[in-house]
Amino acid sequence: MGRAFHFRKRLPRALSNLQSNSSLYLSLRTDLPLDAVKRAAKLLTIYERMEKEIVYAHASQDLSPAD
Repeated sequence: MGRAFHFRKRLPRALSNLQSNSSLYLSLRTDLPLDAVKRAAKLLTIYERMEKEIVYAHASQDLSPAD
């Protein structure tokens, strides 16, 4: 108890125009490993569909927690 899993995805340098170690870091809001795997898979699917929009929003600080 007390631990939370996180999703981290390194942003592509070519799109972000930032340093190569820039990444998207989100809490999965669960402490159950199986739930964390399912939520990470869903996030990865969404990220792959919307990669350019997410990277540009992250670079311009327009990405809110709700997004």
